[in-house]
Amino acid sequence: MDISEKELEKFIDISCGCFEKMSPKLRPLEPQEPTIELNQTTFLDFTGIIELSQRGRKGKICLTMPEDMLDEVLDALGETQHDAESQSDLIGELTSIISSNAREHFGSSLSISVPSSMTHMQTGELELAPMRFILPLKLKEFTSYLIIALGGQNEPTA
Repeated sequence: MDISEKELEKFIDISCGCFEKMSPKLRPLEPQEPTIELNQTTFLDFTGIIELSQRGRKGKICLTMPEDMLDEVLDALGETQHDAESQSDLIGELTSIISSNAREHFGSSLSISVPSSMTHMQTGELELAPMRFILPLKLKEFTSYLIIALGGQNEPTA
């Protein structure tokens, strides 16, 4: 499930569109320069995770955000409750929307899991493919990261 530059651009469009469709208050979401990461990934306060598979290849898409950015999104959606449960639900929902939109683009052969979410303290147990694309997404003064960790054919996520 190698990813081309064109596919990476599609993930950027999908991610920005997800936020912008939710509320005009979430514009503009500014994608920053994507990077390739081979070492330990830095996770923020909350992380949503979706497992992917397609034709024997597996991987994960993660969206990791600081608590303050999640509060900003909750405010934009008119939500008044900003507790850890609401933040965890939101990060899972955002990740699910991004992954579902990716499935529409990449086809029905792309299987996606039910979203899960983790706090910063739990992400140490998260296994990712050795090479990861990191896409910073900036909203006002906040930065989140879309992590695209796709393994090659029969390559385990480790």
